[in-house]
Amino acid sequence: MSLFVVVVLYKRMAGESQTCISLANQIEITHVDRVLLYDNSPVANSGPIPPGWTYFHDPDNGGLARAYNHALAEAKSKGCRWMLLLDQDSELPADFLHAVQKGMRAMEPRTDVVALVPVVRLGARRLSPVIPMLGRERPYHKCNVIESRWLMAINSGTCVRVGFIEEIGGFCSDFWLDYLDHWLFRKIAQCNKSIYITDAVIEHALSVADMNSGMSVERYQNILAAERRFTNRYLPRVWQMMLVPRLVGRALKHLVFTKDKRLGCSMAAAAWAQLGSCCHGLLSRHDPH
Repeated sequence: MSLFVVVVLYKRMAGESQTCISLANQIEITHVDRVLLYDNSPVANSGPIPPGWTYFHDPDNGGLARAYNHALAEAKSKGCRWMLLLDQDSELPADFLHAVQKGMRAMEPRTDVVALVPVVRLGARRLSPVIPMLGRERPYHKCNVIESRWLMAINSGTCVRVGFIEEIGGFCSDFWLDYLDHWLFRKIAQCNKSIYITDAVIEHALSVADMNSGMSVERYQNILAAERRFTNRYLPRVWQMMLVPRLVGRALKHLVFTKDKRLGCSMAAAAWAQLGSCCHGLLSRHDPH
């Protein structure tokens, strides 16, 4: 069963990407697997790439959404029914593609299953999948199961059914970089579809895991804007209101523990903006005109 693989790069050559290195060393990668390196770097520089891999350069940096939609069109043109999404900072076990192919074969008859997700870790911390809850997220611990509840998982390592992504109009450009994964798994739940959690485990470097590691204020403000956009467009009103105290709590934490206090100030500003959005929504709801 053919699989289309897309790896999104930014200011990193293939030989410097942990994802590309571990992908090239898979014990099972068949001739029907297509691998596309989509480079969002300002200057094209893939470096040496394995035979059969293709490279596409997007100097305008359309983010993940544009990269995934480009890969979606390529996957469809090549008759691939599944597409594997990968960031540049994931370490894949040597049998990862074997686990993906096994899951694809098992889930192919189950048309309600539109995504396969691995367990994603950052050291001892379990990043994905998680159960979204009002005010927090709880790790999901089952493997080799089909889940119809709303779960959240990160993009990297997720394998999606091409036909389903086409049905929902492709990947949403409103979340060009951040919260695209939140949007995807919320859409899966809203469409009453299911996901399959495999027993594959990958290691992933998360940019927001250490706020003292060089996160720019502009980058963090983009993340906050995407979080508010997703919450206000796709989640119930009570979730929108709960975001305010969550942002306040995180702002206080960053003001105390993060070296760059501007990050905490950005969080506080986002909380104030979210409070304004909630108040406006409530007033509009009760406005007789």
